[in-house]
Amino acid sequence: MRGQLFDEKLATLQNVQRWRDVQTLTGGRNGDQQKSHDINHLRRIAREAGQRLDQRGDPQYAARTIRNGEEQDAFVALFDSDPRALPATRLAMTFTPAFFNAAAKRVPGSRRDLANASGFGDYYHLCIGAAYCNVFTCDVPTVKLLGDARVGLGWPAPISLLDGAEMFVEKLIATWPC
Repeated sequence: MRGQLFDEKLATLQNVQRWRDVQTLTGGRNGDQQKSHDINHLRRIAREAGQRLDQRGDPQYAARTIRNGEEQDAFVALFDSDPRALPATRLAMTFTPAFFNAAAKRVPGSRRDLANASGFGDYYHLCIGAAYCNVFTCDVPTVKLLGDARVGLGWPAPISLLDGAEMFVEKLIATWPC
């Protein structure tokens, strides 16, 4: 009998395969190539959202003063210039490739695989918390997946057991109101 954990792991492995397929097709991207890809992706989804609002006849959107794609350019320029804009999107852009790269290295059924039983959904919820919570605690694998992206948003680094249990407690207590 298959349980929820099995189903979630199966879905994660299927997503890892899709991720590998995308990496094979694109040849992988990094640095400026990835940023350009991300900006183009944001511009495309902003344009599609604008088209949907136009089709619905949304009165607030119809009353806008900028036209012909300028709103999408303004949206993308804001994202590109303000590191705090769309924090969940920024963390997802960092987190998702790191998660799938780590998941691709897992050996199904191994001790490490069983210890890291969470699937992408669990980790993605943590990613959302990292984007919006002023105090964020998580496990060591999540800290490694997020890198310094949270600090790039102006938040303190996550509190985890990475530096040991004593430091974890000390950092957590330091966040409590006096």
